[in-house]
Parts: sequence; structure tokens; C-alpha cells
Amino acid sequence: MNVGWLSDEHPHPRGKAPDGLVDALVRLAKDKGNMYRGSHFCELCPTSLETQKNNYIGGAFVGSGEIHVPGEGSVLHIAPAMISHYVRDHSYLPPYDFCHSALSTHSAG
Repeated sequence: MNVGWLSDEHPHPRGKAPDGLVDALVRLAKDKGNMYRGSHFCELCPTSLETQKNNYIGGAFVGSGEIHVPGEGSVLHIAPAMISHYVRDHSYLPPYDFCHSALSTHSAG
């Protein structure tokens, strides 16, 4: 299940993220996979300086790669590492199942 592939051309849910979600996503981003050639810069940030600044959060490089979050049953949530930035700085609210799974994975690790 793909989660958090945002673009400025498409609306996305916004709201208050559960406590600890950004920290969980940053921790997951420190062990990401499927690195890209180069960096992805946030399309939602107002300036290129902002986009460059937000490629690092809490010591994790989030401008490339994916995080994989095991969900209920056989579901595997896949999100860009940049999802932590989207949640923290753009009030992106991922689906409940993703949030619950990311928080559970974080607390278990």
C-alpha cells in the first residue's frame, strides 16, 4: 500500500498527526531502502532554499529512498522517506492504519 507520495498538483488529507509519529518516521527513515539516484525536493515548500533545508530531519536524510512499514495481515505500507517532512511541516495526515503501524514499529524497535 503506497502512502505519502505527495504533489502540489493533487490535494491530500491534512490534520494533526498522532503524538510521536514524526519521530517514528524519522527513525524508520534512518533505515530506508530503494535509494534514488539524486535527491527529491519537496514540491510543497515555497522556495528552493526551504526544500534543500528539509532534506534532513533529526539526522536522517529524507530526500531519497523509501520506508517500509509492516501493517495488519499481509499489508506492507511503502512511503517516501520524505513523509516525515510532509507530516511535520505540511500537516499531511497519513491514513490511520499507516500511522498506527509506524508507531507500533517504532515502539517495538
